[in-house]
Amino acid sequence: MRTRYLRDLTIMRKIQIYFDYVSPFPYFLNEYILKNDVGRRYDLAIEWTPVFLGGLHPDNNHTPLNATDPRRMNYSAFETKRYAKELGVPYVGTLFRPIPVLRAGIAAKHQGHFAAFHTELYRRTQGQGRTPDDSLLADTIRSVGGDGDLLLVAMQSPEVKKELIDNAECAGKHGVFGVPFVLYGDEPFWGYSHFPYLLRALDDAK
Repeated sequence: MRTRYLRDLTIMRKIQIYFDYVSPFPYFLNEYILKNDVGRRYDLAIEWTPVFLGGLHPDNNHTPLNATDPRRMNYSAFETKRYAKELGVPYVGTLFRPIPVLRAGIAAKHQGHFAAFHTELYRRTQGQGRTPDDSLLADTIRSVGGDGDLLLVAMQSPEVKKELIDNAECAGKHGVFGVPFVLYGDEPFWGYSHFPYLLRALDDAK
């Protein structure tokens, strides 16, 4: 599996995906990438970058627009059902405070278990509707071969906290306003539904 958090320097092509665990749409994108073996098929390094979605909307009380506009909320309910059915994956959905969970993703990366942790955590939260408290986060990293106690400690470390802040600054420079937000070079692709356009761009670049 070639899904990675950091760029593999032996592979020339790379995409960067900004995501927040509180959103179900990166969950669907991750499942699509795995089911279609996108990394191997396109000889592609995939860098998942956690970012606080609410922080991208400071003018909306740090709240994503989907969570404040009833029209968008209603539409999203239909959209998530369609995507889950299309991919053949479970989807229940859940809401939670995302910042500690994003820090857990960074801490998992520091342990060298990001890809497996990322997938398993999304399946337990958005897939099964479970709340990612400390117990679930620790159990998830243990299930993929990591250290749960070390994860919980690292989540509170200045290094992990700074990395999440730095990610937000980079996201702002790249014009990120929602997730998943994919960058291929300087070209942006926003949302799960636009990922096929990225694949076309990769095909055209062959």
